Amino acid sequence: MAVNPKPARCLCTGYTLLELLVVIALMGLLLAVVPAHLGGTSGAELRAAARSVAAGLRHARAIAVGQKTETVFQLDLAEKKFRVGSETKEHALPREIDLKLFTGQREVVNERLGGIRFYPDGGATGGRVT
Repeated sequence: MAVNPKPARCLCTGYTLLELLVVIALMGLLLAVVPAHLGGTSGAELRAAARSVAAGLRHARAIAVGQKTETVFQLDLAEKKFRVGSETKEHALPREIDLKLFTGQREVVNERLGGIRFYPDGGATGGRVT
């Protein structure tokens, strides 16, 4: 009696290693390219804005100490700009950033305008810009 064995069928389902590597490479490429094309503020712009605000705060303190007078760092949350003391120059910040000012109630002008006051002795009312 001759037995004719049937050839074994491979029930291999799934993906080959090559297919998985191609998909991973494409995902890596997309992750590298897509964020650069999305709108919003880049990390570099955000760091530049933070440096600008920090420089404004240092400048306000330097004026207060140097001229022995109270000086206010005034931040306009709606227009995204700030001013130091009685200077007329306003420093613009990127429109896309979300600004928040935490300061003493005395320094709040209205819901969009507030400040941090620096004193001649180098002290301040305190506050935080985020």
